[in-house]
Amino acid sequence: MVSVSVIMPAFDAVATIDRAIDSALGQTLGDLEVIVVDDGSRDATVDLVRRREAADPRVRLVRMAQNGGPAAARNAALDVACGEWVALLDADDAWRPDRLETLTAVAGYDFVADQILGWDDAAGMETGPFMRRAFAGDVDSVRLLRTGSGYDFGFLQPIMRRSFLESIDLRYPVSLRHGEDLVFYVRALAAGARFRVLPYGGYLYTTPRGRRSGVVSPHSHTRPDKAALAAALEAVAVEYGSRLSAAERAAFAWRADFYRTRIAFDDFVDACRRRDAGAAIATFGAAPLRVSRHLARELWLRLVTG
Repeated sequence: MVSVSVIMPAFDAVATIDRAIDSALGQTLGDLEVIVVDDGSRDATVDLVRRREAADPRVRLVRMAQNGGPAAARNAALDVACGEWVALLDADDAWRPDRLETLTAVAGYDFVADQILGWDDAAGMETGPFMRRAFAGDVDSVRLLRTGSGYDFGFLQPIMRRSFLESIDLRYPVSLRHGEDLVFYVRALAAGARFRVLPYGGYLYTTPRGRRSGVVSPHSHTRPDKAALAAALEAVAVEYGSRLSAAERAAFAWRADFYRTRIAFDDFVDACRRRDAGAAIATFGAAPLRVSRHLARELWLRLVTG
C-alpha cells in the first residue's frame, strides 16, 4: 500500500497533462501512485502517458473502452487504487509541491480539502482564490448544501480516506458529467463522513475563463446540466431519507431549487456575454422572478466582497 493514490481522468489532455503529472510526482510526499484514466482520448494523450509510465513506475495508465465522462473514469481509478488516501487531480490542473504533505498530516477525518486557487492558462499564472468567499472548518450536509453564491463545495478536490469509501462502496454517479463531485460528497456526509476544509491553498484550478487574460480555456470539457444535478440531489435525499434530520431534508430541497431556478439566470448571463440583446430580453421575460432572484444575489455578493 502506498500513502496516496492520485486519480486523474484524462480526455484529449495532451496539452496539459504533463504539467498535472509533474505536479503530482514533484510532491514533497513521494509515496504515491498516479493513476491516469484515459477516457477515450482522440489525441496523443495515451502515447504521452505511456512514456511517463515507462519513465516512472509510480505512473499507471488505465484505458476506458469508450468515453464515459469524469465520473466513470474516476470510478475506474478507484477500483484499482491501493493508497491509504485517494487524491483528485484533473488533467488540466496542478498542485503546489507541499499539498499532499499538508493534507495528509490532518488526523481524524475521512475527507480533507483545501482552498482552490485560480490558474489562468493563457497567461500562465495564478490568479488568487477561485471563490469569492472563504471557508475553513468542519463541513456537514447542511453547510455544504445551503451555501449559495460565492462558495461552492462542489469545486473542492479533497483527499479521501480509501477505507471509508470502500466501507460504504461509494462511487461517483456516472449519470452526471457535471456536479458529480457535489453528489459524491453529499452521499459521503449522509453516510457519516468526517469532512474538513483547511485555510491552506494548494490546488491550482484552470478557470474556464482566465481572470487575467480573459481568454476562454480550450481544455475544459464540462457542460453544466443543473436540472440533472437537482434531480440527483433529490434522489440522494430519498435514498438517505430515514437518516436525515428536518434541517438536512430542507437543505436538500433548497439546493435542488437553487439549481433549477438558476438555469434561466445562466441563460440570461450567456446572452449578455454574447451581447445578444434579443435573447437576453426573451430569457428575462420568460422567467423574470428567477433571473431577478439570482441577479440580486450576485450583485449583493459582488458588493460585499469587493
